[in-house]
Amino acid sequence: MKLKLILMAAGISVAMTVNAQKPIPGQYIVLLKESVAKPVVKEQKRNNNREQKVQDNKQLRDKVFQKIKNVQTKGNIKQNSIITEFGDVLAGFSAKLSNDEFKKLKADPDVADVMQDYVIELGPSEPEKNPPDVGFMMNPGDEISSIMSGPNAIAIDNTYVYHDFLPAQYVSCAITKAGGFIDGSAKTTWIWILDTGIDLTHPDLNVQTNATFAKSFVPGQTVQDGKGHGTHCAGIAAARNNTIGVVGVSAGAKVVPVKVLDNTGSGSYSWVIAGLNHVAMHDIPGDVVSMSLGGYGWTNCENAMPALRDAVRNLGNAGTYVCMAAGNDYGDAVKNLPGCINGTRVYTVGSIDCNNVCSSFSNFNGNVVDWVAVGQSVYSTYKGGVYATMSGTSMATPVVAGIIHARNGAPVSAGNVSCKGFTYKIARR
Repeated sequence: MKLKLILMAAGISVAMTVNAQKPIPGQYIVLLKESVAKPVVKEQKRNNNREQKVQDNKQLRDKVFQKIKNVQTKGNIKQNSIITEFGDVLAGFSAKLSNDEFKKLKADPDVADVMQDYVIELGPSEPEKNPPDVGFMMNPGDEISSIMSGPNAIAIDNTYVYHDFLPAQYVSCAITKAGGFIDGSAKTTWIWILDTGIDLTHPDLNVQTNATFAKSFVPGQTVQDGKGHGTHCAGIAAARNNTIGVVGVSAGAKVVPVKVLDNTGSGSYSWVIAGLNHVAMHDIPGDVVSMSLGGYGWTNCENAMPALRDAVRNLGNAGTYVCMAAGNDYGDAVKNLPGCINGTRVYTVGSIDCNNVCSSFSNFNGNVVDWVAVGQSVYSTYKGGVYATMSGTSMATPVVAGIIHARNGAPVSAGNVSCKGFTYKIARR
C-alpha cells in the first residue's frame, strides 16, 4: 500500500463554538414586525421545481422588500451600510449603524427589534487550525505500510493521517451505528450544509455547484471550502457509495454548500440568518439543513437573538428539517446558540463514541438535545480531495441530517444513553 500522507496534531472539532459573546462593533440585525411584512415562508406557494418556486413567490418577496426599503429610507440608512437583506425566512436586514441610526430604527413602529450582531468562530482545539502545509508531508510513493495497515490505524503517536485515497471504501462506525447507509442519490430532496463551504470537486461527494443554489455569504470568498470542516460534515451525511474513500448515511445525496463561515472558520450570526433565508427561498419540503456551528455562554439562549430563533423555527414550520450541533464546551447545551432553539422539525444533536459512551466534550441538556449520534473519531471527506478524522458534535450533526434525508423524516431510536443526568435517544435510520 502506497499513500501520500499529511500528519497533523490531533484535536477536537468544536462545532464552531465560542466561549464568550463577541459583538461586532456597530453591526446590527433589524427585524420587521410580521404585521408590517410577513416572511414569504408564511404565505408561499409550494412547488417541487425549485426555480419555479422562486418565480411563483416573486410578488410576495417584492412586497416584503418594499417594506424593508421603506424602513431603511425612514431611518436614513445608507445603501453601502447594508450587509444582507432577507425576506423569505424573515423580513429584515443587517447593517452597519451609527448610534443615531440605531435609535431611529429602534423607535420605528414598524420594527420589531434591532439586535447586536455577534461573531461565530472556531475554538482553539479545532484540528485543522494549523494548515496541512505546515505539517510533515511524505513524498508520493513513499512506502508506509510498516506503520499503517488501513483506515482503522489512522491515529499514530497522537497525530492524524490525511489520505489522498484509501485502498477500499471505509464505513465509519458513525454510519453503522446510524443503521448503515442507503442510496440517497436519486432523491429530489437535498442536504444544505451551512458551514465553511464544500470541496466542489471532491470525487466522493455529489455537490450542487449551480451558483443559483451554492452560495457564499462571506465577502470575497467563494463556496469552495478553504477550511475542510464543511467538506467533512458533507461526507458524513452523504459521501458516495462508489468503492473508494468513505460512504455517508444517505449515500450520494445532493449536498449544497452555503458558506456562512470564512476560510479561517469565522463568521457572523447575520451571515447564518442570510444562509437560512437562502435555503427558504429555494428549498422544497423534506430538504435538510445541517448546521455544525454555534456560540456558547448565552443567558436565556433561545430568546437571546429573536431573528435567529424565528428563522430556524420558520424554516422548520415550512417543511425543511434543521439539524444543529449541541456544541463542545464540556457544558450545558441550553447555553449554545443556535443549538438551544426548539421547534417543529428542529433537532439538536449531542455526541457519543462507537461504544455508546457520552463524549466528554459534548454539551448536553435534555431540554434541548433531541438525539445523540457518533461524533468521536469520525473519518470523512476533507478539502483538497482527501480524507480526515475529526471529533465533535459537528460530526454527530450530519449523521442525523443524513438519517433524516434517508428516511424522509425524523430518526428512530436505536436505544438510549444517559449523559450528565439526562437520557437521550441514539439516532438511527
